[in-house]
Amino acid sequence: MPNIPVEGMPEKYRELYRYLRPGDFASGDLALVESCLGSDIAFALAAEMNGIQITIAKNALLPIKKRYVRENFNGSNQKQLAMKSGLSLSTVYSILKEDGEDGEKSAKGVSEREKGLFDFMENEGGTNATGK
Repeated sequence: MPNIPVEGMPEKYRELYRYLRPGDFASGDLALVESCLGSDIAFALAAEMNGIQITIAKNALLPIKKRYVRENFNGSNQKQLAMKSGLSLSTVYSILKEDGEDGEKSAKGVSEREKGLFDFMENEGGTNATGK
């Protein structure tokens, strides 16, 4: 039986959707979608994008993976981030280097980029994090 609530289905597909059964998409790309993601997703794609050829770039998830790496980096977990994100270790280092982290934070947890900001503020006569 389908998993998408019928109420969430566009009106024009509700009746047809009730007849959906696993294995309905026996060949072609929809068979692959059905085997990986389920009959519901295959039906939704067929119903809403019928006749449209879709190409999914190999790196379609890269912006999401980069965000994951940046938000979960703790100063020493580059290998874990690589394994969890499916990125190579060198790619993780490159992502962190883009942010000026160079893959390492100081013992106090302040990145080189953040230190530079404090130095700039100090030199411009502003106050730094210590109130000086």
